Amino acid sequence: MHLCVAVQKIAPEVGRRYADANGMGYFISSCHFSQFLDTFLGLMERARENVEKTTKHYELILTRTQEINDHTQKLLRTKDSWVADIEKQKNTVDELLVQVGKKTSEFEQQREQVKVLDREASEIAGMVQSKEHDLSTIRKRFEPPLLLAKDTLRTLNKDSLAGMKAFNSPPEAIEKVFGCILYLTSKPGNLAPDISWAKSRRTMASVDRFMIELQQLDAEKVPAENTEVIMPFLADPQLQPEPLDK
Repeated sequence: MHLCVAVQKIAPEVGRRYADANGMGYFISSCHFSQFLDTFLGLMERARENVEKTTKHYELILTRTQEINDHTQKLLRTKDSWVADIEKQKNTVDELLVQVGKKTSEFEQQREQVKVLDREASEIAGMVQSKEHDLSTIRKRFEPPLLLAKDTLRTLNKDSLAGMKAFNSPPEAIEKVFGCILYLTSKPGNLAPDISWAKSRRTMASVDRFMIELQQLDAEKVPAENTEVIMPFLADPQLQPEPLDK
């Protein structure tokens, strides 16, 4: 009863608003009140349904918005991770570039050192070639006298060497020949510092052994420095074959 009274109070205003909203005339009679009430209740139900639909729609929008926000946050975290990885990789690349720069500098230094070594090697090769040429020249000059000396040694015997050893002051040519022998029989890097006649006589202390050493002397194995030092003797006119034969 109270509900009906309340509805009767608000029905005119609700009816007027409905009529205005739909462009219709409006009046209420007692005979149509129940029909109006049905209409009013139907409108209320439709309004409720619309509110429910709108509420569900907004709830769906809120849910979707939350999903989008969560996805956005995930993307932001992924972006931050990517940015950190890119920065790390950038730092790694920078370090590699620094190392490449150092290695390039070291390589350039080593290449310059190789160039210097190549020049030095070329110079040394030139010196060696020159020395080999000089040695070949020396050996060519030295070989004939040595062959002559060997031929001469074949004619020597223990008595003839003992006779030379007996000289207190031999002819100058003989003293020079024995000086050459001391040089030629010196060990590599240890040239005889003393080529006096006294030293030669001590070398001939054992005549037999001395003769064997001379006969076994190989010109190809005589060190270059040993042959170089006797070159002035070979150029000495007194040591040429003819004067020695006399």
